[in-house]
Amino acid sequence: MVFSEKELEHIRTLDDRPLGFCASFCCKEAFFKAVGVPINFTECELFYDPATSVFQPNISCFPDDLPGFIGCSVRFFYPQADELAAVLFLFGASS
Repeated sequence: MVFSEKELEHIRTLDDRPLGFCASFCCKEAFFKAVGVPINFTECELFYDPATSVFQPNISCFPDDLPGFIGCSVRFFYPQADELAAVLFLFGASS
């Protein structure tokens, strides 16, 4: 109900699977809270890669469900070895 099949396949390839699940879920939750409208979590995919700090999530609920919304990106930070922090950037069309 939370992850697409492609996400599950990707996470299973990671050395740290719990971190992959956590990164994907937390970004989906942040996106949901930021836009303030219900979304289908499987329509928002994030393929976490510990070697990359900036991601462009695949969010297929654009643009009809969220008018004026054109995209987002995620930036991951590693404050300490066992920590992960994410910042979600949302982009809208200029008016």
